[in-house]
Amino acid sequence: MAKVKLILLFLIIPFLHLKLALAGELIFKNNIKITPAPKEIVYGKGCVRIEAKDWSICLDMDDSSLLFIGRQLCAHIKKSADIELALENYPAVLKPKNIVLKVIKEKTEINQFSDFLKGDIFEEIGMQGYILAVKDSNVYLIARSAEGIFYAVQTLKQLIRKDEKTIFFPEIHIKDYPRIAVRGVHFLGIEKECIYQQLQYMAEHKLNMAIFDVWDMFDLDHYESSRDLKKIFDYARQNYIEPVPQISSLSCVAPFLLKNPNCAEGIWQENIPWQFKNEILAPVTEGKSFFNNILITDDSPLIIKSTDGKIRFEEGKDYIIERHEIKYPYNTEDSSLIIRRLASGRIKSGEIILMNYNCVELKNNQVPYCPSEKETYEIMFSAIENVITHLKPEFIHFGHDEIKGMNKDSRCLKRGLSNAQLFADDINCLYNFAKKHDKGIKIMLWDDMLNPWDNGGNENYQIQYRGKAGKTADAIAMIPKDIILMSWWYEENDRLGKMGHIADFHRSKDLKYFCCPWDKKKNILDWIEIAASDKGCLGVIITNWYGWKKNVDNISFMAEKAW
Repeated sequence: MAKVKLILLFLIIPFLHLKLALAGELIFKNNIKITPAPKEIVYGKGCVRIEAKDWSICLDMDDSSLLFIGRQLCAHIKKSADIELALENYPAVLKPKNIVLKVIKEKTEINQFSDFLKGDIFEEIGMQGYILAVKDSNVYLIARSAEGIFYAVQTLKQLIRKDEKTIFFPEIHIKDYPRIAVRGVHFLGIEKECIYQQLQYMAEHKLNMAIFDVWDMFDLDHYESSRDLKKIFDYARQNYIEPVPQISSLSCVAPFLLKNPNCAEGIWQENIPWQFKNEILAPVTEGKSFFNNILITDDSPLIIKSTDGKIRFEEGKDYIIERHEIKYPYNTEDSSLIIRRLASGRIKSGEIILMNYNCVELKNNQVPYCPSEKETYEIMFSAIENVITHLKPEFIHFGHDEIKGMNKDSRCLKRGLSNAQLFADDINCLYNFAKKHDKGIKIMLWDDMLNPWDNGGNENYQIQYRGKAGKTADAIAMIPKDIILMSWWYEENDRLGKMGHIADFHRSKDLKYFCCPWDKKKNILDWIEIAASDKGCLGVIITNWYGWKKNVDNISFMAEKAW
């Protein structure tokens, strides 16, 4: 009877192993969701269990990038299951029970993995792709670069399952690589209490560029601003996310105007009558005043003259400026300027005079800076130099979108330039200064003011903001060809034809570009299809104009579809 039981046991055990293996396969297939989804997954028949006492992570210990990734994986496994794995140098002969992180730099190195690396894998996976295989008591993460290994680790972490004692993985073979090379996020501001979690989220979703549009880019000469951004940039790079500083210029320039509000693009007021009432200059007509936010610099002087134009009165001789307080955001109610007549001067008490000046009229909240004011570039050049020195970026983004009111200030008007010429001159000025400090740096701009299918193609765009008529899109022929444009369009309906013409437009100008959606899934998909089909497109950058939390679902959606 005992012999019969023993025979039955030997028959049952293999059956149970097969049943458990098949059950394990089904459990993994039905319960594992990898984000972004890999290009190809093949499940095996069972699972591989990881135990601390005889497993290790095997890599090239002389490769600092791989070593950092290996330590990250060790920390994750320790946190997940309280299992501490050792790091070991990649041996000449690979033994079982290793998690292998292997960068293959030559095709011949594939031979040692020939039992599961088939076909022309080397070219197929590219520099960001990877092979992940759980096979024969080993876990293999194979790629052509450390970045590919990093992405393989992000997938491996999603495969981990654990029980009371250990963790385990399904037997599996994954071949994976991105559809689009650059997949990024544009941040409007930084929430310092959660930016590291947001960057970690990006890394886990295999996003690899972050554009930081933050006011601190103008304050890197302050220790705290420099320290905080350096840490953020370092953390991004450690997670294979290229950090890009945006120094907003010409258009949305609030941090710039906080430094010098007199550098705003004003509206030229010529021969406006004013009168010295009780020795103080006041409007001739009560209730009608353009006396707020007068811009006074060496390039934008306040001119007071007699009504016949024969006498130009002098400050300190005929009048004094008792107060000139101008701040951003600009005051729309009380005068910030007090001008008093000097009794010893040529202005008579009660005399009406004519004034010429530039002032800010607030009909929109996007006051551009004046590209014809020398003090403008003192601030911009300082910011550019500090960004390059402290952050050492590969790219700098200079903004330049939705410029609402240019070429209307006396400083610009006296130059006699068209809107396109003035626009191009500003871009070239910033470009040349940045290249002077770092020849290899790449310059990025929003494209709407340079695109004939967007704001740049509207002859009357500046008129609604009291500027001159004229398209700014013509500036595209006046700027360097290596400038990278950020093409944005957020509506599902391509009513201006921008998305439909984008590839041909950039190809005709020999320009590279990024596609930039925002919060509509159809629009995101449409931009991804353009990016995937056009070799001139470098990638997809999703924007966050209302913050990360309100857009995180769309960020995840873009990450999934762009990979």
